[in-house]
Amino acid sequence: MVKISGKIVSNLVLAIPGKTEQKQILALLAAGDARLNTELEKVAVLRDLKAGLMDDLLTGRVRVTALLTDAAQQKGSA
Repeated sequence: MVKISGKIVSNLVLAIPGKTEQKQILALLAAGDARLNTELEKVAVLRDLKAGLMDDLLTGRVRVTALLTDAAQQKGSA
């Protein structure tokens, strides 16, 4: 921008956390990253399972009526 000069930018005061706080922030970010990766792997496994089940049901390898009967029996015994 025209009204912002190098002098104005160089005179800006920035708050920078100390080394200890920076390390704590990085540790928290790394833990969050690890958790995110774990959850993404779980989602991928569940999506593969879903695709396999859908394929079995839609091709007729697994009969849906048998699954419905089993589910009704389990619900009735609970």
